[in-house]
Amino acid sequence: MWKLVFFIFLSLLLIGYVVPNILLIDNHNDSIIIERTLNSASKILIDSYDKKITNIDALAEGYEKVNIDIEIDKDRLLKQFYEITKGTIADDDLYTEIIENIKTKMLVYEDKFFISYNEDSWGPPYFFTYKYNDKIYYLNTKNDNVYYYNGNNKVYDTIGDIGLSNIQKDYIIIDKINEYIKKYLDEGSFEIKIKNEHDFKEGYQYFNVLDGLTFFVIYKEDNLIDIWDRINYKKYNVAGYTLSNY
Repeated sequence: MWKLVFFIFLSLLLIGYVVPNILLIDNHNDSIIIERTLNSASKILIDSYDKKITNIDALAEGYEKVNIDIEIDKDRLLKQFYEITKGTIADDDLYTEIIENIKTKMLVYEDKFFISYNEDSWGPPYFFTYKYNDKIYYLNTKNDNVYYYNGNNKVYDTIGDIGLSNIQKDYIIIDKINEYIKKYLDEGSFEIKIKNEHDFKEGYQYFNVLDGLTFFVIYKEDNLIDIWDRINYKKYNVAGYTLSNY
């Protein structure tokens, strides 16, 4: 009889402790592999881009800082991103799983960002803007210049002229990106946010949308493992790359 009791006790111990820990370890290891793979593939951003000066009119008005416009072939970027991901992952099933669970892809310029979803179609640009004295001002991550439209003409000012500090400007930019992440991502029971470096100094190790041209993806598995309503296994990653020196 005592052998049966011991067997039942041992089985419960395995179910309640060993199995959840095995799942936790597997989940952690998979997350590391996925994060490294996606971070590595995101570096394809540096492969090809064109530069051109776009604020000649601002320079003529006495603004000394030059805006350099970089144009990325967004469709080519995704194609190469997938190719590198597939080349890194030897398991075809795992590769398919990773691609299917990438919920959002974002390309962040210094003055706007684009979003691509599962079908890989890119949406319209979303600009970083701020309303002041009934005017819509366009912000820039790389400098303090702002502008608004007077008819078809751009009128330039600085963030100080519209009562903004650099930190306040950064919050506006980060909050705008997070607004669209929340709007288009089914987050379920947890929240994914891009961190502001003023809040978390470590931030994300591999990219910072405030530092330059950034491509990043959000990976999230829809199936969560729930054990006894106490332990929830969720697998998600935010991975990307920032091109800051351009």
